Amino acid sequence: MIKRFEEIYLEALELTRPGVKLMTVIDSLDKIYARHGLLKHRVIGYTHGVGLQVEEPPITTIVPQHRAIVVKPRMVLAFIHSPIMYEGLGQFKKEDTFIVGEDGLENVTSLK
Repeated sequence: MIKRFEEIYLEALELTRPGVKLMTVIDSLDKIYARHGLLKHRVIGYTHGVGLQVEEPPITTIVPQHRAIVVKPRMVLAFIHSPIMYEGLGQFKKEDTFIVGEDGLENVTSLK
């Protein structure tokens, strides 16, 4: 499970760039979930904004309209916010916070 989730995380990391619509990333992640038989266990969406509130727009897991938002420089996003959930067992989740730059993402919570 950890290897599969890491694949999903790395795909989100690679695809989340300025000018990319969040739904484009979600569609790509869903293909990975489906390939591993996890589509029915995931929550749709993968990111939320970070700021003065715990979750701020875009909140792709709660507000479907936010999935159409285009990533822009200076956004602060937390992902992968979408856990893999198993009823009666719990969930698996990895979440880091990134600042979107002109050329990519800066991880501001990495323990590396």
